[in-house]
Amino acid sequence: MYKHPPVVFVTAETKFPGNIGEPVPSPVQHAIGGVLGEDWVVDQVQPGITVNLGMPFSGALGGAAIGGGAFGGASLGPTNLGGAMVRFANRDRTMSVALTAGTLSVETTRYANWDDFRAVLSVALEATEKLMRPTGVTRTGLRYIDEIRVGAVIGNDWSEWLSPASLPPSAGLMAAAGWPPETWTGLAHYQIGPDRHMVLRYGPQPAQPGFLVNPNGPLKRPGPLPPGAFFGLDFDAFWEPTGIPIWKTEDLLQTYDQLRVPVRSLFDSMITERLIAEVFEAEGE
Repeated sequence: MYKHPPVVFVTAETKFPGNIGEPVPSPVQHAIGGVLGEDWVVDQVQPGITVNLGMPFSGALGGAAIGGGAFGGASLGPTNLGGAMVRFANRDRTMSVALTAGTLSVETTRYANWDDFRAVLSVALEATEKLMRPTGVTRTGLRYIDEIRVGAVIGNDWSEWLSPASLPPSAGLMAAAGWPPETWTGLAHYQIGPDRHMVLRYGPQPAQPGFLVNPNGPLKRPGPLPPGAFFGLDFDAFWEPTGIPIWKTEDLLQTYDQLRVPVRSLFDSMITERLIAEVFEAEGE
């Protein structure tokens, strides 16, 4: 990653056959708490991380929240599960592990790197396999949300900071004619393998409310919220098998590794060297 990475939220979710409205048995709750260790505590706060990228898919992202639907992330999952969800958070509330009778999710607002995130995900997946004994897998999803902030942007001129593919059609020609793009929201749906897809939503965002991921949600964002407008990126990569394969933790981890590759590749293709040098790797900040 970079000194000042733009990622503000990462979530990985696995769905398996089961009624998410049924309570997770108390022995399982205690056992999972023991596996996670003393740095994790039961958190009674219900998920409700606000996500809004200027499209009608905004809603609560958290817990069992990587949605299905035609474009993967367009339909967000349940948030009012009451006692049917057991949720553990680390002590600074920047990472959580949530479990229902049909879903497992790992989320963070302090993403350091893939290896660290994967280590927690591995523990959660293995504990779920041993304690819940799921009969299979129905969906696996990985979601990254970025807020790119550049104080030097004039209006919505992102041409020096993002690749032309991130801009509206003929943005340069329209701007030269005195018709600069005021705002835009893009959506792309990619086929990234058998039964695998990736959805990207992107576009400039206004200074109000000034975030994609709510800083006052159940997971706390580190540091003060930077002010001003920004450019939002919402990557949602997922695998929805046509059958119901057997749950094997190592296979699921490899699937997550594979889902991450096109996300990172697309992200890298959308940013410029100037953005990396002057923002992501800036000194003295």
